[in-house]
Amino acid sequence: MAEKLEQIAVGQALAMARKRFEDVLPGIKHMRDGLTRFEDWSRGKGIGPQAGRVKAG
Repeated sequence: MAEKLEQIAVGQALAMARKRFEDVLPGIKHMRDGLTRFEDWSRGKGIGPQAGRVKAG
């Protein structure tokens, strides 16, 4: 039971830390996605907003 309570407490602390991080750096997820998927997007093979534009020609 102590382990479960600790996991709950740590999970809550991590969630709060993530929220603070995202509040301070809005849009950081989109920046990360762009950097990690740039190669696919540059070749027209990515997913997301550009996929619709590629299909439309």
